[in-house]
Amino acid sequence: MNFEQLFKTLRARRRLMLKVMGGVLLLALALSLLIPSQWKAETVLAVDEKANDPVTGMPEAAYLIPGYLDTQVDIATSHNTALKVIDALGLDKLPDAQKGFISDTGGVGTVRDWLADQLLKKLNVKPARESSLISISYTANDPKFAAALANGFAQAYMGMLVDMQTTAAQQQSQVFQQQLVPLRDNLEKSQQRLAAFQQKAGIVEDETQHVDLETAKLNNLGQQLVSAQAQTYDSRARAAGDQLAPDVQNNPMIQAQEALLAQSQVKLQSIGEKFGTNHPQYQQALAERDANQQQLNALSKQYVGSLKQGANNSAARQAGLQGAFSSEKSTLLAQKEQAVQLDALRKEVEDAQRAYSQVLQRFSDTSLASHVSQTDIFVLKSAVEPDKPSWPRPFLTLLVSLVFGGLLAAGSAMMAEMLDRRVHVPEDVEVLLGLPVLALVEYAEIRELSRFDLLKFRLKTLVGRRAA
Repeated sequence: MNFEQLFKTLRARRRLMLKVMGGVLLLALALSLLIPSQWKAETVLAVDEKANDPVTGMPEAAYLIPGYLDTQVDIATSHNTALKVIDALGLDKLPDAQKGFISDTGGVGTVRDWLADQLLKKLNVKPARESSLISISYTANDPKFAAALANGFAQAYMGMLVDMQTTAAQQQSQVFQQQLVPLRDNLEKSQQRLAAFQQKAGIVEDETQHVDLETAKLNNLGQQLVSAQAQTYDSRARAAGDQLAPDVQNNPMIQAQEALLAQSQVKLQSIGEKFGTNHPQYQQALAERDANQQQLNALSKQYVGSLKQGANNSAARQAGLQGAFSSEKSTLLAQKEQAVQLDALRKEVEDAQRAYSQVLQRFSDTSLASHVSQTDIFVLKSAVEPDKPSWPRPFLTLLVSLVFGGLLAAGSAMMAEMLDRRVHVPEDVEVLLGLPVLALVEYAEIRELSRFDLLKFRLKTLVGRRAA
């Protein structure tokens, strides 16, 4: 069907279309007059995107979670939120609510639950698309009631958020409080073990300082021991060989005595050659030589004894230093072992103290959070009594009924045409009868003919048909 066929079809069915459109307009007008007026009040809430935790002061980023605003909408439209509104406004005490509950449910259930379901049917909560705003609107037959319900749901929603926060904080606080008892006992036991070990080991100061002091003493003793060992080795080497030792031979006194002995020997030999061995001078020189020899032997023996005594003294000192070094080494090892045990016990106390402090801090934070009534939701616009009803809107209803009525009228015309097909254009003849169109008489030309000409035209047409 082309546009010409459609236009002429609708033109031919214009009476039906006018009836349908008139009926739609009358129905819309009747609904506008009969339906009671509905009033819509709206409260706008803002979510603080840069809110900080009221306890810790740390920034919160819950709004970044996908679906955060949708979750807030679900909380605002929850059954518990509606119950809070009912309790705050005392709606369950109203006689109309009691009558409506009895007539609707027959007394089954509770008025609060039934009324909460009824209130949620007329509540509309939606988040903004490109901002962190939440709109809470309520529609009612009374403007004051609509504004009160919109504001009531906003306050109840914020109260629900506070209850959720405080309830969660209270539960966490109880958990942390239960954990504090074993942690405190563990800390006390660790401290007792540390104190007992210090008392048993006699540690009153930092064991690390003692270890450092004993290490310095051990190093000093080690140096002295090495020096004593070298000195003992040197003393023993010098004392080896007795009177033939280099120190004995190089001694000035011994060398001087050896010189006297040599002189007395030369003198003795000279007198012996001159006077003989029995001469008194020879006997005197012999006695002088023997005295020098005895004095030399005595000096050599004395000096050798001195060297041996020095070697013995060095060996004794070395042995004493060796004992002191071994004793200091044992002491140092014992103190290091004590230092390791003490460090382990101190770390155990520090770990227990750290765990206890962390749980205690969390307990303090959650205890404080359980008494905080602040949320990151703020009322941006409170609902006021609307001055115009939201429904019905006569002008809008008229426009909608015109559009809907026009579509329904056109559809009705097309349906009537399908049920009772008529010829409106030459193409309809070809489609309906399957015959070609030989001539077309315009309707406008026929209307311009007079009645006599029209009768004459019809007689010619009838005569022509009989002749054929």
